[in-house]
Amino acid sequence: MIIVWFLLLIGPLIFIHELGHFLFAKLFGVKVLRFSLGFGPAIKGLSWQKGETEYRISYFPVGGYVKMLGEDPDADVAAEDEGRALHQKPLWQKYLIVVAGPGFNLLFPIIIYFVYFLFQSTTPAPIVGTVLPGEPAARAGLQAGDRILAIDGHRIRYWQDMVDIVSKRPEKTLHLLVKRHGEKVRITASPRLDLQPTKLGLVKRVGILGILQAMTTSQIGLDGPDSPAARAGLRLGDWIVAVDGRPTPYWHQLRALLDSLKPGDADLTLSVLRPKVPKGLSGVSLFRPMTLHLHPVVDHRGARSLVRTGIVSAELFVSSVLPDSPAFRAGIRPGDRIVSLAGRPVQSWLGVVTALARAKDSPLEIAWRTPDGRTQRVRIRQERRVVLDEFKQENVEFLFGAFNNMSYRYPPRTRITNQPVYAGQMAVRLTGEIISEMSLAVFQLFRGKVKADTVGGPIMLANVAQVAASKGWDVFLWIMALISINLGLLNLLPVPILDGGHVAIFTVEAIRRRPLSLQARATVSYIGLMLLLALMVFAFRNDIVRYILN
Repeated sequence: MIIVWFLLLIGPLIFIHELGHFLFAKLFGVKVLRFSLGFGPAIKGLSWQKGETEYRISYFPVGGYVKMLGEDPDADVAAEDEGRALHQKPLWQKYLIVVAGPGFNLLFPIIIYFVYFLFQSTTPAPIVGTVLPGEPAARAGLQAGDRILAIDGHRIRYWQDMVDIVSKRPEKTLHLLVKRHGEKVRITASPRLDLQPTKLGLVKRVGILGILQAMTTSQIGLDGPDSPAARAGLRLGDWIVAVDGRPTPYWHQLRALLDSLKPGDADLTLSVLRPKVPKGLSGVSLFRPMTLHLHPVVDHRGARSLVRTGIVSAELFVSSVLPDSPAFRAGIRPGDRIVSLAGRPVQSWLGVVTALARAKDSPLEIAWRTPDGRTQRVRIRQERRVVLDEFKQENVEFLFGAFNNMSYRYPPRTRITNQPVYAGQMAVRLTGEIISEMSLAVFQLFRGKVKADTVGGPIMLANVAQVAASKGWDVFLWIMALISINLGLLNLLPVPILDGGHVAIFTVEAIRRRPLSLQARATVSYIGLMLLLALMVFAFRNDIVRYILN
C-alpha cells in the first residue's frame, strides 16, 4: 500500500505542475507535442493522440514533462508551425509558460485549504480565556471573559483575527475595545517581543499579549500545610466548583470571590471535585464530589486586615515527576511549587516551559517551595534527547521531567459568517505564511543554518504518504499541500534543467539579444544535470540512513 499512497500523493502534484506549463503554452499558441506523466516509455494502453498533442503515462512516475516545439532554438520549424515555437514567443510569454508549473504548485494548496476551511462552521471566539500574570495583557487590565471587539479600529470577529494583528506588531501600542459584563471598555496594551523557534529550526519575531484561549479551571494548590485550606481538608488538585452555592468553575471567578472576602465573613461552604484515578485505568480521571467547610483567617497588618484562606491556583504546582529525570535527581517531587527560574520569578507553568525551552541543555538555576514551606534552590541541566517522530525525522528534545496537570476549558466557539469569504481568506493567508517560511528555510539551507539531513527523497515521501494516510484524508491533503509548496519553490531555483534555470537562461538570452550557442546550452544543461543528480544522491543517502539503517 505504501507505493499506492506514494503515487496518490505525488501523482496529483506532478499533474498540477505540468498542467500549468501545458495550459499557458496552449494559451499563447505554442505547439505542445507531448504531455507526459512520468519518464521513460509509455505504459502500454496508456498513450493516446488528441489533435497535435500526445498524452501518455510513463513507467517511471517520479516526474513528468511537457514537450513543446522550439525548446531548442536551433531546431528547424516547419513552415506551417511558424510562430508557434517556444523560442519565437515574446520573453514575457516564455517567462509565464515556464513559471506556470511551479506557480500552479504554489496555488494548489489554496484550493486544498479553501475546501478544508469551507466545511468549518465554527471557530474560536475572540474571548480572553486566561490572562497570564506579569504579561502585557495583565498590566493593561485585560480580564478573563473579556470579548475583544476591535483593535486599532479593525473589527475582531474571530480569535485568529486578534492573533494576526498582535503577532505582527510587537512592541507597538495597540488600542483594544473589549466587551466586559455587557459594557464596552477601552484598553491600551503593547505586545512584548518574543523570538519563537519554528519547526524548521529558524526564529521568528512575534508579538505576545499573554492571553490564552483556554480558561484556567479553579483547581487549587495549598499555601502551606498549616493554612486554612489545608485544615479544611483541601488537597492539591481539588477543583472548587462552587462557594456558598455560587458557581466558580474557573480560577478567575474563584479568585475574585476570595479577594472580596472581608473580616467577619462567615465560614465558606465549598463544593469540591477531587480527582480520582481508578485502579487499572491509567490515563482516565474521575472526580469524587464532596462538601468542605473552610474557616478564613484574618491577618492584621497595621491598619489593614487581610483575609487569608490558603487557597492558590494549582498553576505552578508539580503534579508528577519522571523517575531518574533531571527534575527527580534535583529533588523535585509532586506537590512542590516552582518559584523561579534563572533567578526570575515565574508566574505561570507556560512561563516555566518557555524558560526551559530557551535554556535547552544549558545549566539553569531553579527554585521551588516544598509542601512544608521550605525553599530549595539548585542548578539543573535538562537532558538532551534525539527522538524520531512518526515521519522518521530527527527531533531534539530537552527533558526536564516535572509536569503540571492543570486543566483548562474553552469558551464557546462562534459561528462563522460568510463561510466562502472566510475560507478564501484563511486559505490565502495560510498558504502565504507557509511559502514565506519555506522560502526562508531553503535560503538558510544553502547557508548551512538548516540541517542538511532534513532533505529527503522518494523513500521519505513514500513514508510520509503512508503515515499521513493512516491519520485520515484531512492530514493527507494537508501534507500534499506542504509538499506542493516545497515542489514549487525548489523548481524556481536558478538551477539549469529546473524551471528557475530556464528563466535564468531566457534572461541571459534577452540581455545578449541572441540565443546561447548549442555548446553553451549543452554545458549549462550538463552542469544542471550534475547538480540535480548530486541532490538526488544526497537525498537518497539521507533516506537510506533514516529508513533502512536506523
